[in-house]
Amino acid sequence: MAIDVEEFFKKNKKLIIFCCIGIIIIAGGIIGYKYYNGYRESKAYAALGKGVRLYLSVGDSKTGNLKNVKKSIVALRQLKTKYSGTKAEIIANFYLGSDYLLLRKYKKSIIYFKKYTAHEPIPHKNNISYLAYSDMVTAELNQKNNLKAVNYLKKMAKINDVKLKEYAMLEEASIYTMIGKPKQAVAVYKKMLENDAMTKSRGHIENLIQLNSKR
Repeated sequence: MAIDVEEFFKKNKKLIIFCCIGIIIIAGGIIGYKYYNGYRESKAYAALGKGVRLYLSVGDSKTGNLKNVKKSIVALRQLKTKYSGTKAEIIANFYLGSDYLLLRKYKKSIIYFKKYTAHEPIPHKNNISYLAYSDMVTAELNQKNNLKAVNYLKKMAKINDVKLKEYAMLEEASIYTMIGKPKQAVAVYKKMLENDAMTKSRGHIENLIQLNSKR
């Protein structure tokens, strides 16, 4: 039996109009939400740029000073409050950690680095987690927390880059040697030798194994 479209529309006119209005409202809401999020993200990145420039200016011999570090902290914390949930806010955690590291406030710096790596736990060429873990190693070593530093070096070694992985493992092994744990150092060096691509200086690694084996 064929449906009389005109008759159907007449009988259900109010329902159809109501449904159309609902669809328009929902579509408008989605478009508005995406526009609002895009606007927030844009403003958040602008605020991030300000904080990062202040942080980077410390390395400039003409303008760099610790006052700019404190200004950077203020700018980045304001960003986190105003633009919470944005990608820029996540990145701001890394630079806050970097600011506090310059101020030698190691515990605070680690808090913010951890907030960043909570979102990006695996180091990759598309994130700055390797640098965050490296800075946490620095912070822990400055507090004489050698084994905690080793844990972050292990996380650095998860990166899919042979040279950067090699650096992290060499640092891990050197810390074991420094704190009187030569067996652990040897284990790291032997693991390195399992990967032919990891080091071109196999003789150097073998010498380090021998040195640690005598301890």
